[in-house]
Amino acid sequence: MTDWTKLREDLAAAREAAELAAQGDDGGSSNFDDVRLFGVRWSKRAAGVAEEAGLRARRATWLRRACISLELPGTGQGHTRTRAAEALARVLRGRGWDASVFYMAD
Repeated sequence: MTDWTKLREDLAAAREAAELAAQGDDGGSSNFDDVRLFGVRWSKRAAGVAEEAGLRARRATWLRRACISLELPGTGQGHTRTRAAEALARVLRGRGWDASVFYMAD
């Protein structure tokens, strides 16, 4: 069972870290890097919790595993997007969530 309060708090902390990490040069190749969060079933509630924390969420799969794709709105399209995704995943993993960075170059 998902602890929605903890998820909301952890996503908000991860967003803050991602915002700091995203600052700086946005050079590099265009990409679609984001974070894949496993173990949380997709629902309107999950999307709402992510939105309340300031993140964009959508239903996704990775290697045939259902997951939630998370991204920081307003990031660039190069290095800033990668740094934001890496910071999101690092904080979420540190707080006990099964999160991985999904790297995808354009």
